[in-house]
Amino acid sequence: VDGPHALFNSREGDTALSLNGTSQSAATTAQVVDTTGSFVVSAFVNLSTAHGAGPFTALSQDGATQSGFQLGYSPAANCPGATAPCWTFSMPDSASGTTATSVYSSVPVTAGEWTYLVAEHNVVDDTLQLWVCEIGTPEDPALGEPVTSQTARAGTAWAAGGVFAVGRSKSATGSANWWPGAIDNVRVYSGQVLAESKIRRGCQGAEPADFGGDPVELDPTVEG
Repeated sequence: VDGPHALFNSREGDTALSLNGTSQSAATTAQVVDTTGSFVVSAFVNLSTAHGAGPFTALSQDGATQSGFQLGYSPAANCPGATAPCWTFSMPDSASGTTATSVYSSVPVTAGEWTYLVAEHNVVDDTLQLWVCEIGTPEDPALGEPVTSQTARAGTAWAAGGVFAVGRSKSATGSANWWPGAIDNVRVYSGQVLAESKIRRGCQGAEPADFGGDPVELDPTVEG
């Protein structure tokens, strides 16, 4: 389907992956993220207006019995102090445990519109951080300003050595939390965020071509 860059005329031919929320996902053939270290993952997501209760996972990486991290949507009941659903970034506290550290957005979820999500696992500060940037629609665009949430990591980082997945997570019984909607422009970086201004660039639709084709200009883990 048309992605946000095509809809907002920042990149012709931009297409997104459309998923049915029940059985569709995409995955690599090998590990991508070192979950024991600092990393950043990001994507443009669009949650279907016909979605169910959730939770739903946009990005994750498989461990042996559960995902090493999950970035996606949580229903209101899972969002502390909230009366509406929220965006969330979560990492289990151990490879086989039942508790997790999660950071929740203060930005409400608007189904049917594109949103830019950026999640950081920072082993230097021992934190999880989530940036949420509302894109709006071509008829009613948002300001393109990321809103940040942060929490201290409670557990110890552990290695999830499975595949990197788009549109689902993993549980002890198999694939779970299928994403109902579209996902576009997935990016993965090694290291912690050093240049928050580059998150704003990404939110506002910047492309490497806008900087002479240099992808570093959109890499938030590189200063300058």
